[in-house]
Amino acid sequence: MQLDHDASMRVHSDYDSQQSFVEEVIEAFARSAPAHTKIVFKLHPLDERHIDLRQWISETAEKNG
Repeated sequence: MQLDHDASMRVHSDYDSQQSFVEEVIEAFARSAPAHTKIVFKLHPLDERHIDLRQWISETAEKNG
């Protein structure tokens, strides 16, 4: 994952945050992926919010099944 303030997010992405990107990916994955598959998000090592983002990703995944 990129940092929210990284140029690849600010300049080249249609998403305004990592959360909006992750939410769309999780929703699409929940709809389309076979039930036995898993998705992995690798957080940026310099992201100081990584603990909060991990929790948010887990909650979003649970919400989407």
